[in-house]
Amino acid sequence: MNEKRLLANRQNALRSTGPRTETGKARSRLNATRHGGFARVNIETDDRNRLNVIYLDLLAEFNPEGFEEKLLVQDIAEILLRIGWFRAGEVQAMQQYRFLDYGRGEEKGDWGTALVQDAGAYGAIPRCLAAEEILDRRLWRYFDRLQKLQARRKNSTF
Repeated sequence: MNEKRLLANRQNALRSTGPRTETGKARSRLNATRHGGFARVNIETDDRNRLNVIYLDLLAEFNPEGFEEKLLVQDIAEILLRIGWFRAGEVQAMQQYRFLDYGRGEEKGDWGTALVQDAGAYGAIPRCLAAEEILDRRLWRYFDRLQKLQARRKNSTF
């Protein structure tokens, strides 16, 4: 970046006041958690216990050695926990949208009704499915990497 552009950027930054309305302030307050589904896991006690069970099962299965293998096992455990969260959210959305108010009382609909209602409202179900797909690809990439590390370790020892 040249000196002129750097000076212009600094001058513009001095005029920046950030969000001014309460709505803007509330929205910007969440910037750090915008992609919370993919952020480092920081969880409540119930999920912490679930994560520990998954982690212990993975430790028993893969018996990781060294920092990288242990880190991969921890990441795999967290991904499995996140996939569970998105699946639970998907089911909750489906259950919630099955109930409709037609003006004559609440009636139970079917899964198609739930999908139509969700698509017209928030699109939570496709978002959960998309997040699950991203996490699934990451999960299998990590499994593959862990297996390659372990194979290399086994081949290098006599």
